[in-house]
Amino acid sequence: MLGKKIKFKIPKVPGKNFIKGKFVILEPVNPSKHGKDLFETFSLDKKGLLWKYNPYGPFKNLKQFNHYLKNTDCFFYAIYSKRHKKYCGLASYLRIQPKAGSIEVGYITYSPILKRTVEATETMYLMMKNVFETLKYRRYEWKCNNGNEKSKTKNFLILCSLYLDPLLISQRCNWSSENK
Repeated sequence: MLGKKIKFKIPKVPGKNFIKGKFVILEPVNPSKHGKDLFETFSLDKKGLLWKYNPYGPFKNLKQFNHYLKNTDCFFYAIYSKRHKKYCGLASYLRIQPKAGSIEVGYITYSPILKRTVEATETMYLMMKNVFETLKYRRYEWKCNNGNEKSKTKNFLILCSLYLDPLLISQRCNWSSENK
C-alpha cells in the first residue's frame, strides 16, 4: 500500500437543491420555468458563437431548446443573475460516478450578458464548492476544447486560485461542434 489508507465514503448525487451565491442562484433546470428566459438571452448571440464548443445548438425555437434541457445524461442548472433579474446561463454536472468519487462540469453556456462577468466566475466557483463541500466528491473534472483559448487559460487559472491547487483539476481537450 502506498501512503496512508483513505476512508472513502460514496458521495451524494446532485439533487433539487438551489445553490446560492452573492451574485447568482443556480437552480435545477425546469424547462417550463427557465426555458423562455434562457432561450431569449441565448438568442442575443446573433452569430451562434456560444454553441461553438458544444455538440448541441444553436436552437431554432423554444420547443427544440426545451427538448435539449430535458437531457438526462447530465444535471443542468439554470443560472439566475441577481443583477439582470433573469436566467441567463446553463451549467451542468455530467459523467457522475459516485463510486469513483468523480464528477464533471460541462455544457457550460453563458449568454452574452453573462460572459466575462463576476456572475460567470461565481457560477463555476459555486459548482466546484458544491462538489467538494456538499456532495463530498474527491475529483472534479472540467474539460475544455483545446481551441477555446479564453476558457482554457484565464478562467481555469482564476478558478484554481480561488479554490484549489491546479494539479487537482483535470483539464483536457474536448469535442467541438465543428468536428460533428
